[in-house]
Amino acid sequence: MLLLMGLGGGLGGGFGGGYGMGAPRPFAMGYQASGGGASSFRSEQGDGSGGVRGSYGYRDAQGLYRMVEYSAGQGGFQAAVKTNEPGTDGKENPADVIMNVQPAPAGIQDRYTRMSSGMGGLGGMGGAGGFGGMGGAGGMGAGSYYRGGQGMMSGKSGY
Repeated sequence: MLLLMGLGGGLGGGFGGGYGMGAPRPFAMGYQASGGGASSFRSEQGDGSGGVRGSYGYRDAQGLYRMVEYSAGQGGFQAAVKTNEPGTDGKENPADVIMNVQPAPAGIQDRYTRMSSGMGGLGGMGGAGGFGGMGGAGGMGAGSYYRGGQGMMSGKSGY
């Protein structure tokens, strides 16, 4: 979800309308980076028929990780996600994605789910509703969760 934002606009030339685009050409790109106990990577290959396959992911210094393998082509976009991030349970499937959820490292889950006193985060404004105007503001969380070590309070609708 977080790392998929850059996929739109590239196919079809984005805002340029695709002027001067020829047939798809094979390509390959990738990177690996690490530092401070964390690492991230991305690898992507495209074939001559417009199909794309790739993977990306990260592992932080606490041992949390997310790894995504994806493909896009005539069959549409498919992704498989492997993660141990707190708050993921594999039951939700908002984008028809295969979720393989692993337990978070020992001690990490408590930091994300421990109840704390105080107000929850305010919900964001709803999206614009066509000619109907702005959507309503989100409600306030009843309790709040403390995200350990960062001093941030949030309700269900905040972060």
